[in-house]
Amino acid sequence: MRTNYAAVLRLFCGMHTVLPHLYGNLINKAAVCAPLCAEQLNLVITLTKCRINSFG
Repeated sequence: MRTNYAAVLRLFCGMHTVLPHLYGNLINKAAVCAPLCAEQLNLVITLTKCRINSFG
């Protein structure tokens, strides 16, 4: 489920500018990118372990 943080900020802060939209987009992008970065890190760790083990 994708939370509309821009709408939440407008509701509670009364901000009717472009800032809530920017913050909402940044938060949503970070939420999407974090799992991808974690997957990349896990892949690097796995490949490194395989390489170390191959030299026994």
